[in-house]
Amino acid sequence: MNAPIFTINAKTIDLVAQIAEKLGELRASGKYVRNLRLRKINRLRSIQSSLAIENNTLSLEQVTDIIEGKRVLGSPSEIQEVKNAYQTLEELPNKNITDIFTDINTDKLSKTELEFLEQIAAYLDKNGEITNYRARLLTNKSDISVKKYLARFAEIGLLKIEGKNKGKKYKIIAG
Repeated sequence: MNAPIFTINAKTIDLVAQIAEKLGELRASGKYVRNLRLRKINRLRSIQSSLAIENNTLSLEQVTDIIEGKRVLGSPSEIQEVKNAYQTLEELPNKNITDIFTDINTDKLSKTELEFLEQIAAYLDKNGEITNYRARLLTNKSDISVKKYLARFAEIGLLKIEGKNKGKKYKIIAG
């Protein structure tokens, strides 16, 4: 067993205490507050832009108002699309891809492929399948990118393709 490269002494303990004290001051000052508002704004932008790809004409302000429970003038189907998209994103817990794909060899995937798979993993785990549209909504990626990633996952045996064109779904292969 290798010996540690440092020893714990009074000076080390004093430095740890000083660091803890500075962290406490930083948190108490309010400068170290997670910006949840920014996260919400980004999620709303993601919903609006993903739905706009599907010809939903609602603006970002209208999408925001719908999520906040305000009345909006618009097509009932478009308003329902916003509500469904938001509910889908809210219901999804963070899942580790190895929890879902137990036989996955992550060395076969690039960093961006892994990031994409992590973004859709919880939805796949909950529903067993995903469409191109739903993957675009969850990842805020272009149609071409989503098709490329999903085809790659089918190619390496993580997903299987069922259906054609608009009816195409990507299902988890039982492992």
